[in-house]
Order: sequence, then structure tokens, then C-alpha cells
Amino acid sequence: MSGLLTGHSKVKALVDNIDTVAGLAGLIAGVIITLLFLISQTIYFLMLGPALLSASLTYLVLKTWTGTLDQFNLGTGKKILDVVFFVFFTLSIWVLFGSADARPFLYFITISATSGFLAISILFVGSKVDQLLQIFKIIILSFNLIYSKFYFFSGSGVDYWYHLKANAALVMDGFIGVLPDKEFSFPLMHIQVAIHQLMENIPIKDASNFAIIVPLVISSICVFLIARKFFDARIGLMALLFVNISDYFLLWGATPQTTTFGLCLYYFIFFVLIRGVAIQKTSLYWMIVILILFASIVVSNAISSFI
Repeated sequence: MSGLLTGHSKVKALVDNIDTVAGLAGLIAGVIITLLFLISQTIYFLMLGPALLSASLTYLVLKTWTGTLDQFNLGTGKKILDVVFFVFFTLSIWVLFGSADARPFLYFITISATSGFLAISILFVGSKVDQLLQIFKIIILSFNLIYSKFYFFSGSGVDYWYHLKANAALVMDGFIGVLPDKEFSFPLMHIQVAIHQLMENIPIKDASNFAIIVPLVISSICVFLIARKFFDARIGLMALLFVNISDYFLLWGATPQTTTFGLCLYYFIFFVLIRGVAIQKTSLYWMIVILILFASIVVSNAISSFI
């Protein structure tokens, strides 16, 4: 009987400390994955390995310093984290402007540090003012990453140049008949860019920024709003951070086109579906909004973004 009790106690202790076990396993796995780069020079080993290693180590340190963290939260610690964030953020821009050919390795080091300190700051979020500050920091970090490629270097991908040329042609001609191929039947994104170019009298690339990239980054706030509703503000902020530094988001953000426009609508559609329809029950107002959004994503030729 005593043996059974001892075994039960060990299982219970393991379950109670499963996060610590997972953290230690993450440390080991992170080291192994990183070392695999020595066998096969695959860049993903250097992406996943150090990320898993640093994340696991950070969690274990934070868990160990639980008591210290409570005091840290009440003191000047949050202000220090904010200051450090803006220091690294400024350094990343300085490094970017100091580079003539490409984004140097140091740029990504400073951006990683910026993201890391931002993630730690999210742990101490309390008031709505704190939440708004973290959202602001995530937004400017997102613009930093997107603009570092969009403005400092040429756009990438055939589709980007294809749509940019179509937008310029629409501005010059003024009629959607000038749009090539199927874009004539799905002109919404091109009309949006053309309107910005004409009203603001700016280059077509800047018009693409204000018409597509800025709305994309703003639309990601829907992720925060949904996650906060079902969980809490910290989960929402962390989800918002993950979205804005993810490959998919940055890819289409730096190469604005119909897919980017559709991704922007995608966030709003899910917000309306979950927040407006599912939670607050179906109403005529929300149904009209969702129909407009669905029609927009169809007319912009961006169904693939939704799928």
C-alpha cells in the first residue's frame, strides 16, 4: 500500500511540475536542433533551435523568480522594460539606415531583442493604459519589419510587380478596363490604391502602403480583441505579437497585393463572425456587415486569403 501511495505521489508531483519538465525538455531539444545545423546547413535549424532554447530558458527563469517578479511588477521594472524596448527599437532603425545593401545580421539581432523584451512586458500588463501601450509597441514593431523590406529594398515576387503595374495603369487611364486578365472582374484592391494615389498625390508605392499595408497592420488588432474575449488581455497581446512577427504576415505585408488586401478582410470577417454573430447572437446589423465583408473579399479576388 505504501508503494502505491509513493507511486501516486510521484505521478502527482510530475503532473504538478509538468511545465518545468516541458521547459527542461525544451532546453535539451533546443540544443539538439541547433547542433543539427552542423550536420545539415539548413537555416530552419538555426531558427527553431535557438528560439526553443531561449523560450524554454526564459520560462524557467521567470518561474523561478516568481516572488521577485511580483516585486518587479510593483516597482520601476515595467518602465525599465519599456525603455529597453525603445532603445533596441531605435538601434534597429539606426542599423537599418546604416546599411547600404541589405538588412544586416545585427538588424535581426536588435529586432529579436526588441520582440523579446516586448513579450516580457506583456507578462506585467494590468490596466487598459498598459494594454494600449503594448498594442502601440507591437504595431510599430510590425511596421519596422514590413517597411525594412518594402521601402529599403525592392518588392519581391512576380505578383507584387504585376499588381503594382496594374495599379499604375488604372491611375493613368481612370477606367478598370485597363486592368489585365481577371483583375478586370475583381478590381476592388486596385481601385483602393488608385483612390489613395489620386487623393493624396503620392507615388504609387506610397499609395499601396496607405491603401493596403496600414489597414493590414491595424486589422490584426482583431486577433487581440477575440483572444482577450475568450481568455485575457495578456493572451490577446501575445497572440497579436505572434501574428505581427510571423512569416506569412510579413511576407504579404512587404509585398502588398490582392492577398494582402484579403488577409486584412480576413481578420475583420472573423472578428464579426465571432464577436458580432456568435457571441452577441445574430442581428440584422451584424449580418449586413458580414455580407459586405464577404462581398469585398470576393470582389478583391482574395478568397484564397480567407481559405
